[in-house]
Amino acid sequence: MPIGRSHRRALRRPVGLTAATFAVLGLALGIAGAVGAPRPAADQRHLARSAPRLPAAAKILGTLRLPPRQTVLFAARERSLLVLVIPSSARRSVELVRVRADGVIARRGLAIDQPGFLDDLSPGVDGFYAGTAVIKRLSKRRNELIRIDQRTLRLRARATFPASVRTVGAGNRLWATIGDGRVARLDPRTLAVKASRRVLSARAAASGAATVSKPAYGLGGVWVLAGNARKLELVHLDPATLAVRSRARVPSGGRLAQALHDVSADSRHVYLVGGAIARVDRRGRLGRPLLVPGLETAVVYGGGLVGLTAEPAAIVRLDAAGRVVARTPVRDAGAALAVSGDDAWFAGNAGHGNGIVHLRLR
Repeated sequence: MPIGRSHRRALRRPVGLTAATFAVLGLALGIAGAVGAPRPAADQRHLARSAPRLPAAAKILGTLRLPPRQTVLFAARERSLLVLVIPSSARRSVELVRVRADGVIARRGLAIDQPGFLDDLSPGVDGFYAGTAVIKRLSKRRNELIRIDQRTLRLRARATFPASVRTVGAGNRLWATIGDGRVARLDPRTLAVKASRRVLSARAAASGAATVSKPAYGLGGVWVLAGNARKLELVHLDPATLAVRSRARVPSGGRLAQALHDVSADSRHVYLVGGAIARVDRRGRLGRPLLVPGLETAVVYGGGLVGLTAEPAAIVRLDAAGRVVARTPVRDAGAALAVSGDDAWFAGNAGHGNGIVHLRLR
């Protein structure tokens, strides 16, 4: 079974808001997987009372509310948020919404052939990068990666790929995982492939028996999870040549089944995240995983991490070992989280309706 997909679609559409989730979305700005249905207020209060008392993890600044019954992808860069609002109809366009750190909002339509297959949005040195994951039984179109200018919100480059494409940028470099089992280094402006390395066999990738996670960059290397629920490996690659530096087996049985399904990193840290946290050193060795009750996702922040829990719904701060050290309860939180500087955004409800909630972490 592919990694991280038995219970939710966190790897393929980490920021999607489904109709079942936000059936009552109304949407206007109050100032950035699937999200479960909101719990009754009484249930939330009970869960909040039963949780240990901890310092607040963040201050809630406001909620960006968006049109109902539409999917969104969002990413943050330089303390600004970019949102792709994907229509539920067959229209060949998306709406771009940019929210700057000072609260100024800009909107623009963007024509695109297959908006319903958009699956990933990432920041980079030359803007934001959006990739598709075409479902072959529904379409024969090739997958596409586009580059969106952060200032003008215009499409500046596009390239096609034989399978799904998800990216990560660091400095003036850009890398991607391709659904045919490869990791690639791309030109950040033209999106041309400069180097590639196969980490899964083409046969396993084509059959869906194994998958490659979204890439991460940290500790001077590129990192991906490759394999499936029975055999999962953390692969460490050289950022320039993509030569494999190390492979480490990731525990995926028993209580850790599906618990470590993504990589989060910055220049000084690499973690495996999901329902558990495991720190990784420069040589690719994993620390002992720590299960975190209710944890949906986490992102490296400072000397630790910031994450989202589902039961009870909360934004949490975690120390370097993965222990929860601060918590701010919310009404509903899913598995979509973006962090830039001390600002964070998640898909959910913090008391002002469903949408994308803006937080200040300090």
